[in-house]
Amino acid sequence: QLGRSPVMLGIDAGAHVYGTENRREPLSMTIPDINARVQTTNNLAQLHAMIRLQPVSGKVRPYVDALYGFKYLWTQTSLVDTYYDEEIIGSTNQDDITPSYGLGAGIDFRIWDGLMGEDQRPGQVYLTLGARYLLSGEAEYLREGDIQREPGRISFNTTRSRVDIVQPRFGVTVAF
Repeated sequence: QLGRSPVMLGIDAGAHVYGTENRREPLSMTIPDINARVQTTNNLAQLHAMIRLQPVSGKVRPYVDALYGFKYLWTQTSLVDTYYDEEIIGSTNQDDITPSYGLGAGIDFRIWDGLMGEDQRPGQVYLTLGARYLLSGEAEYLREGDIQREPGRISFNTTRSRVDIVQPRFGVTVAF
């Protein structure tokens, strides 16, 4: 927050998995009796600089956001350890990056007001409800089922389009 003004500056980051496929495959053609878990995930990460206008105090605090940054989309296929559920080895099948910008609006409802921490500073807890519309340029990406597998080779059916997102927002905000 810039002093006691209603202007706030910040960074907004997020990541989403928008598709996943799991399958069992023989570890090799010479060891067909040992199966391995292969997982393909379609992912989107975004990073935005944000300006928010919001009243500094009050039981109900509406806000509007303006955001500018980028979205990164990638599809990764991994051999996964089934016991620890960790990637053993992986490869990125497709990735792309595109600029992103948008607007958001919402409202914070104060649900607690009191003293916080060891130094007993005043603080508040808010229930946050809102939505954002994030537009972008075009990106090339894969969706579930876009990787065609044949023995010894693969092919990709990539999609090229804008990656606009409507993002509902629900959460808790702590101010201190």
